[in-house]
Amino acid sequence: MRITSWLIGMWALLVVSSLNAQSNEFKEEFVKLRDTYKNTQNFSCGIRITTYKDYETKEPLTVIAGEYKKEGSKNYSKMDNYEYISNPNYLVVVNNKEKEISYLPRTTYGIAPDPFRLNMDSILSQYDKIYKVDAPAGKEALVLEIEHSIYKKVFLQYDKKIYFIEKVVLYCDYSQKGFDNKNYWSGSSNAEYKNPRVEVFYDTIIINPEYPVNTFSIEKFLIKNASKKYVCTEAYKNYKLR
Repeated sequence: MRITSWLIGMWALLVVSSLNAQSNEFKEEFVKLRDTYKNTQNFSCGIRITTYKDYETKEPLTVIAGEYKKEGSKNYSKMDNYEYISNPNYLVVVNNKEKEISYLPRTTYGIAPDPFRLNMDSILSQYDKIYKVDAPAGKEALVLEIEHSIYKKVFLQYDKKIYFIEKVVLYCDYSQKGFDNKNYWSGSSNAEYKNPRVEVFYDTIIINPEYPVNTFSIEKFLIKNASKKYVCTEAYKNYKLR
């Protein structure tokens, strides 16, 4: 589950590291991006994550596609074999490959990470360099660089009209001292790649979509029995509840 959790949290890892004081000219742009995700309470998008062994290679190592849905404080996401439902009360993780369901009350896991939360304090304190690069009409593209980080360079493209992120490219440097590369791959066979590239695309962005009634409901996976304990629903009776 480690690699899938890492990939689905890619956005958070990207934006919690950024800009230093010399980049104040870009502060307004990042504020607009932050406010877009903060103020848009209901939206959905598709996500595609592709990893490559180095900065230039065109043949991918892995391709994972999925979706993200948000309605207020409720979130649903599906990536590869995993589905996630989170809200202020609980987090549910469904592993469709291993046929396992994990239920974590809020008191157990605290606040579930939001993959679109922008940490402005970090954004305005860490990156060594930021600059604009060419982008398609109606888009804006920035490159952020930092010397002592596992993310050597980050490419960020967003829509100038609605300020939603559309593309992120992470140029990783896993040779950094103290970094355990094996923990970031789904097997030791990939641990040899010291400078992989990760491309993340957010597409089919829909604001205020209509969701099916059980999109954010735990009852799709779990129901309470006569003893008021959660058990798997009929559709997931062959799954193990952890």
